[in-house]
Amino acid sequence: MVVSFCIGFCTPVCSQDKVYLDSLGPHNGQIKQAGNYFVELLFSSQNTYVYLYDKHRIPLENNAVTGKMIFKQYDSTTAIVELKPFHTDAFVGKTDFPNYYSCTIIVDTKDARISTKFEFVESIADEN
Repeated sequence: MVVSFCIGFCTPVCSQDKVYLDSLGPHNGQIKQAGNYFVELLFSSQNTYVYLYDKHRIPLENNAVTGKMIFKQYDSTTAIVELKPFHTDAFVGKTDFPNYYSCTIIVDTKDARISTKFEFVESIADEN
């Protein structure tokens, strides 16, 4: 059995999408490939930021784009957080709740639905 340990604040594991554990995104968040796109996930103490990139890692603008984050919590509940546009190429969602172990990002653009899941060994919220 292989055991993963948390390095930094989160380590995505067990996904069909490619995970770039040795590569941080331009905003120093974890980055994953989701089909023809890349998704960067970055936590702060009360918010989570999501950045989208095309297959060449060029930022996508957030106009006419909607999205949400689905957090699975250790107490078997689910928290759904709507993503709101932040600046011209990012999204933000308020995530000031503790004890989550995974986050699924779902974003709808005019051309595609982008979806990927980050799983965490331990919650960033537990470090506060």
